Amino acid sequence: MCDDGKGKSKSQRWRNKRLFESREIAAHESDNESSSDDEFQIPHGILLHRQQRRDESSEDPNSDSNSTAGASPDSSRGEGSADSNQQEGSEGDAGSGNPEAGSPEQHSSPRNSLDDEHLQQHEAQENNSNASNNSGRDEGLHDGGNSSGSSIPDEQHEQANNFNSDDEHVSDRSAISDNSGSEQNDVSDSEESDHEESSADEDPPQPEEIPLYPGAPITLGQSLLSILTFSIVHQLSGACIADLLGLVTLHCPPGNSCVQSLHNFRKHFSGMEPFVMKRHYFCSSCVYPLDEENGICDVCHKGNNSSYFIELPIKNQLAKLLAREGFYEKLQYRFNRRKINNDNIEDIYDGALYQEHFLEGGFLSSPDNVSFLGYTDGVRVFSTSSTEVWPIYFQIDELPYKDRVQKQNVILAGLWVSTKPPKPNVFLKPFQTALNDFQENGYQLPVHGQGERLFKGMLLAWTCDLPAKAKFMRMIAHNGFYGCSRCETPGESFDLGRSTVHVYPFSPHVIHRQHDDFRVYADQAKQLRRIDPDVNVKGVKGHSLLHSMVPDSVRSVACDIMHGCFLGISKLLVTLWFDSAHSDQPFSLNHVVDLVDSRLTKISPPSHVQRMPKGIKTQLAYWKALEYKMFLVYYSVLVLKDLMDPQYYEHHCMLVSGLFLLSQDSVSNDDKRRASELLRTYVERFQDLYGLRWLSLNVHLLLHLHECVEDLGPLWVFSCFPWEDLNGKLIKLVHGTRYAGLQIAKAASCVMNLPIYVKKLPDGAVKSYCDNLLYSKRKVKVAEIISEIEEAVGTYKHFHTVPYRLRLLLQTSLGLVQGKVSLFQRLKRKGVMYYCTSYGRSTKKNSSFLLYEDEQFSGFCAVDFFLKWTSCNDNCVQGCRQCNAQFLFVGTRYEREIWAVHDMDDIRLPYCSKVRPTEDSVVLPISCIAGLCHFVQIDNEEFILTDINRLEVE
Repeated sequence: MCDDGKGKSKSQRWRNKRLFESREIAAHESDNESSSDDEFQIPHGILLHRQQRRDESSEDPNSDSNSTAGASPDSSRGEGSADSNQQEGSEGDAGSGNPEAGSPEQHSSPRNSLDDEHLQQHEAQENNSNASNNSGRDEGLHDGGNSSGSSIPDEQHEQANNFNSDDEHVSDRSAISDNSGSEQNDVSDSEESDHEESSADEDPPQPEEIPLYPGAPITLGQSLLSILTFSIVHQLSGACIADLLGLVTLHCPPGNSCVQSLHNFRKHFSGMEPFVMKRHYFCSSCVYPLDEENGICDVCHKGNNSSYFIELPIKNQLAKLLAREGFYEKLQYRFNRRKINNDNIEDIYDGALYQEHFLEGGFLSSPDNVSFLGYTDGVRVFSTSSTEVWPIYFQIDELPYKDRVQKQNVILAGLWVSTKPPKPNVFLKPFQTALNDFQENGYQLPVHGQGERLFKGMLLAWTCDLPAKAKFMRMIAHNGFYGCSRCETPGESFDLGRSTVHVYPFSPHVIHRQHDDFRVYADQAKQLRRIDPDVNVKGVKGHSLLHSMVPDSVRSVACDIMHGCFLGISKLLVTLWFDSAHSDQPFSLNHVVDLVDSRLTKISPPSHVQRMPKGIKTQLAYWKALEYKMFLVYYSVLVLKDLMDPQYYEHHCMLVSGLFLLSQDSVSNDDKRRASELLRTYVERFQDLYGLRWLSLNVHLLLHLHECVEDLGPLWVFSCFPWEDLNGKLIKLVHGTRYAGLQIAKAASCVMNLPIYVKKLPDGAVKSYCDNLLYSKRKVKVAEIISEIEEAVGTYKHFHTVPYRLRLLLQTSLGLVQGKVSLFQRLKRKGVMYYCTSYGRSTKKNSSFLLYEDEQFSGFCAVDFFLKWTSCNDNCVQGCRQCNAQFLFVGTRYEREIWAVHDMDDIRLPYCSKVRPTEDSVVLPISCIAGLCHFVQIDNEEFILTDINRLEVE
């Protein structure tokens, strides 16, 4: 790269060549406007343009990044590629044949991610390059009306060298662009679309006012928005959208205004305010940060070999959220929530960590300050490729739980898409910078209906599985010494003959880690790694930026129960019990696996349980995390009753009881104490019952679960279930094999913005259609809307003469005399469907058993029918709509019985009750319904189980 006249002339010739080629392509696209775009076959492809194909066909490795500051968008866009096929190793920081290349030794500098061996090797080259200008690259996706790229004057370009490195040999050039450092060339999608706009024969009409066709009940804009909603919900490819547009046109009379091409469909939504995106480049071979796209790597000396990860700035996404009506009011939930018990832990706000920043005028006591729960994990994009997506999500803690886990309320902060796993400090650096700025300076953001307010935020906690935790905390993996992030238990190697496995024997006394320990151990590891690059100190391999992003390196990082307890311990126990390889062990249940399968497959869970129970003998390979959870927490205590040795059965009930106590809606101090004692005893006895071989880190972490609840709230607050579901949806946004990161980022932007545009629709059929697609899981026929949370579903059955028994029951129970009675079989309450026992269409699931709570008593019943009672008679001229009405349920009462669990000391399973039906009937208002129950029949015994909590999303 040079600054003389010759260099500038070459760069100018290059830009002219790119502009000429882009115009040729635009002209060609105009001739083929109706063709589908197979490269971006995502429903949100409306925001993806063909610019990337033009970039790929014309790369110039010699172009000067500084010369693009005022150039056209075409000359400032590049293509990142990930060509390596290496897989992530078992150790968290494994790279590409170089385990520590890219692992920083100082929190604030991604350039310090090299170990000292590499630093000394490239010292001279680093120092010689200090004078060169560094350029990060932003890809700004601004409003569609902005057609010119934002350029930055040369005098504003600074050397990005202020990373506070403690190694004097390091030249602190930043490969990562931030708000105060290196050059950023913003290129908007709207600028890219200029070339596409030139291919259109004429500008489309204003769709908001023009009917779809003369006399049509909807406008063109409403039609396109409903098609977009349909495409996103059903995850249509670009080719499918193009065919759908043709199908809609076919159904409209001649002279219509239908959009017939995918190009114009995308063009219509080009102003949907997509996310601002920033690209941060790194070497595809060794994952070392690069100063520019296709730059020469300082480690492996390769050029034209760059990939990039994407940053989606928090500020822009938070601004979009605050623009929604009612969103700011939901952020005040922590101030006006109703607690079950004021002394109990019921959400993250009751955890000690949140309280430290909330009480006595703390940071989070301000209504305009927020906190985040972060998450990341790798997801394989294609089954035939090693490419993985590593998203970074931020969940807003101040929202009510049901709202904070919804995908449209989650902040997608970053995307790493590569065949190489991320280097944690390289990946985290932009987010550390952004979060520091957000916490110290804040963002001035407009609130719907209130004007601008100053918001500040902080990263309070982090959750992920064990491999990701080890990687981002820069610790040894779970199969090494000192792998626990909460204590300094070393564990030991267990000899298997040809290999070893690391185990964690129970120790009555453990040394708990402290926040400052990580900094001290990282400093020591840094010095030792100059000699031995594989060394660690008490499990710590080096400095991690994550430690500076959260308030406490120990207490802020949660122990996830989805991976640890369900995919970890529950899966282990099922394998030990039923695998034929362990059939000679005293704990084996392989000889009764058929009976267990028979009991499991006869269970009919209620409608809100997503998965039916599967057998073990032939279907265990298809079990997911939810099956393992349902088996461990709900069904195992019942289906293993009378089949398991008493000492093993009691030992297992300790685990189930401990998890229940820490997963309730409201966790008391006594619950925490009991759970701690039960889980401690469980781990202590585990070695004697199952052997030292199986004492994995997951079993050891049971000792720390009560600490997590004390710091962060009940176990469901930081469970990874919502995140894993979101990851599954994320990879479905990828339909083409190229630019997977861009596809995901832009599609996610569309998903986030869509509810806002639907909300702006006028009331009517189109808005109802879009709302049903976005928010309704299943369409049902509503007989009558009872309240905001209750609906009578199906049809009413009217009685001309009320049966004597029913009339007597209404009179004796509620004092209702005469009046009109109508029956119905289904009730929808708080989004949950309840069925009466006579409803014949529900065969696989049983949603007729419920828990009811009155002012004086509570109990279980099987619903015989629901009814509407009105004070009028059959000749009512009001149609009963204006008459005094009550909605009731009538059911058969079940009473509790004593069973085996009650004979075990300190084991509490109040959600699991042995019952028997009575001759009594119960009739109560539907407002007394507390929730659906699981009805399980084991041989001749009947059991009812209630949900351990009413909030958890699975």
